Amino acid sequence: MADFRQWALEFVLADNEGQQTAIAKKAANEIQTAAANTNPVARWVEAVQPWMPGGGNEAENETPDWTARAKALEFLSRTLDFLSNDILKPSQVKLLVSFFGAMFEVDHKAGIMPSASALSRIVAMKSFQRHMGHDIIQKVCSLKDDFPRQVSKTRLEIYELIRLLMTTPGVASDLQNTHGSSSGFMLDLIQLCRSERDPECLMMWFDILRLFMSEYTVSQDVLEEVYGVFKPYFPISLPRASQVAITPEELKLQLRKCFSANHLLADKVFPFLLGKLDQGDAVTVNVKLDILKTMQACLDEYSHPQKAIAPYANQIWGSLKYEVRNGEIEDTIWGTLEVLKSLTRRLAGDSLRDYTLSVTRDCVPDLATTMYASSAGRLMVSVLSSKPSAFVLMAAPVITHIKENLRHPKAPVHTQDLLKVLHIILETRFLLVDTNMAAEDREDFAAIDGFFKSLYQDTFKNPVSLGSKPDASYDDIKVATQAVPGAGVLVCQRPSKSLDLSNNGASDISQRLLPESTCSEICSSLFAILKKSGPGYPRSSGGDELINDAAQALQRAIRYFPRGFDGLVDESLSIIRSSRQNGNVPDTVETIKTLGGLVAYLGSSELPFTPRDGFDHFIYSIRAFLSELFDSLESKSDPEIWCALVATIQSTIRYFNDACLAKNPDKEFSVEDEPLQKIGSAYPALSLLGGETVTESSPEYHSQVPQSASVAEIRSEFLLVTLFIARQLYRRATKVVDTHPQTGKQALSLSDDFANVDEVSGHQYLHLISTLAGFVIHEFSETQQTSLKAESFAISLFRDESIRVPQTAPETQSSLENGSSWSWLASEAPNVLAFGILQALQPSAVSRLVRSL
Repeated sequence: MADFRQWALEFVLADNEGQQTAIAKKAANEIQTAAANTNPVARWVEAVQPWMPGGGNEAENETPDWTARAKALEFLSRTLDFLSNDILKPSQVKLLVSFFGAMFEVDHKAGIMPSASALSRIVAMKSFQRHMGHDIIQKVCSLKDDFPRQVSKTRLEIYELIRLLMTTPGVASDLQNTHGSSSGFMLDLIQLCRSERDPECLMMWFDILRLFMSEYTVSQDVLEEVYGVFKPYFPISLPRASQVAITPEELKLQLRKCFSANHLLADKVFPFLLGKLDQGDAVTVNVKLDILKTMQACLDEYSHPQKAIAPYANQIWGSLKYEVRNGEIEDTIWGTLEVLKSLTRRLAGDSLRDYTLSVTRDCVPDLATTMYASSAGRLMVSVLSSKPSAFVLMAAPVITHIKENLRHPKAPVHTQDLLKVLHIILETRFLLVDTNMAAEDREDFAAIDGFFKSLYQDTFKNPVSLGSKPDASYDDIKVATQAVPGAGVLVCQRPSKSLDLSNNGASDISQRLLPESTCSEICSSLFAILKKSGPGYPRSSGGDELINDAAQALQRAIRYFPRGFDGLVDESLSIIRSSRQNGNVPDTVETIKTLGGLVAYLGSSELPFTPRDGFDHFIYSIRAFLSELFDSLESKSDPEIWCALVATIQSTIRYFNDACLAKNPDKEFSVEDEPLQKIGSAYPALSLLGGETVTESSPEYHSQVPQSASVAEIRSEFLLVTLFIARQLYRRATKVVDTHPQTGKQALSLSDDFANVDEVSGHQYLHLISTLAGFVIHEFSETQQTSLKAESFAISLFRDESIRVPQTAPETQSSLENGSSWSWLASEAPNVLAFGILQALQPSAVSRLVRSL
């Protein structure tokens, strides 16, 4: 029979964790395997008797060995850690609860820590009975004034035990049934713990209070008693020298959860927090932020908002509005606006109507002042952006007053502030129109659409046009800079009814709030600003910011209004062509770089909602710039112009590829036989640019890219089109030589376009088209390169009808006599074109190429 007394002694004398763990495991195993008639549990408990009060080991008046007693009790506690939850009988569990519970009454120096730990383990056991939870709490409360004297680690163990009891369903039910709403057990705990100061213990104590207030049925008197416990801790912080693991923010958050735990605290919490906030300069920024976050948590969490929140709406608004109107610290301003948003979201019906009326009435007069227009706008936007019903109530009167004040602004900065507010209102509408609304709410939302339809003509047109004035002043530019984002988002607006589901369950995202003519006019006015970024226009202060904002606004508008793109391409090419014909090469190059880069960004940097629209933009702009490039080649324009045009083409291609990849499409697709010939048939305009003979169009190939095509389908088509473009450029740059002077065979040389071109300029152009080809070939996977026979492009330079790989010759003609068949490719000008492709080949393609030569 196992000797538990010996094990207990060994545990007490052990000086390392490993020995103690091994002994505890042996004891647990003996309890679980020993015969029931040997009473292992009783012998195990009795094993620590020599160290207990009255155990007989101490002489009269001798000071007990507190350390040994604590370790003896820890022997029992650690053994429980290794016992199965179902091994102990109810009677044994009851015995252990009584034994460890007694320690809270008779041994406040050595027994508390191990006893609390042991009880936490016992509570989780299968035979633990719910009524024992109440008994344990009573035993814990018997510590009374000795509780604060326990070290923080011991107190933390007790808090964890209490929380475990209160969250155990059976125990929680018994506590509720036993004490009812009077919650006597909690009042006892409050008396025990109300002077807690240790941060880690406070984290647990606050959580117990939160749990009690949110999960238990509590009388108002008890709730107020609990409120009186945690209220004095606010605002809470940690000493700078504190070494605890928790952060100040974690402690603040835990206390915040107490304030927001029960809506019945509203009549105490809101006046308390507002009173703290209204202390003015006496409140630091950190404390003010804590107050605002706590108030927001209460607004977000309280149930029954009509009873708990609505009665305090005007009081909250009356106090918080000055934090924004007169505020100087951005953090507190943002915190205040978030509180107002939360408040608005919780109101409904008449309460919401009255509240929004108060906000509008208080803020509208400030719109007429230079000093307060911005802050008034921020306040109103924070409320109307909270939910559709608030937007419906406020948008129309706010827009009306903004338009009126824009007619009579006090200063340019006043105009800028008003335009900024209007822009944010438009952004808000853009977001809210996508939210789920009840049918009645959507009807109300649609009822104010008319206020937005005339905004461009009434409000934005003149400020935007200031940006394209030849003699625009600094103030004109700043006003235009503030106007262009609003004009751009106007194009993106949809009528609220456009989200009604059609028969096939899809929403018609192509519908627009504004007529097409207005959308086109906005796009043209924004592009008029962008044209000023080219040569011939003076640089002005603030001009770069205006150009950037106008480009972003127009790019966004084009995504929602795809029809607006083609006209911008046509206008850009007209300007480029005119500049090229005037003969000023540096200006022409700069014009191409500027407008070409803009066109690439506007049409190809981000996919519209229908990816096919983006692909159409790509095709249209690429065709236009290719046409201009071939025309400049025909007219013998300066090679710098060629380079600028091909750089624009490559920029467009890279933009579009990145836009597709941003959607994470499937990159694997099968490549059909003779894909380049099929591309030429599907896109005759591209073939004609290269002087090719166009074969009959293939309707089957067109069907692979329907209007509903996925991004993966679009990208596969795009890569093949880009490869075809590289083919056209390569073929234009080369010509076939029937008999090479060294080999006597067909070879390739540079085309006649390079006849009178200096070597440096020509090489730069060849390098650009070579990197374009390398880029697109690199985007194909190994399998796709195999299907394309991409390695052949590096030798034939896309003239496979003349240059074949491998090249055959009569056996009698040795390479020693005629030299290498590929000397023209290795050492002459076309090698630049080959290198770009070679660098992009997958290893298997390179291997095939080597074997074929």
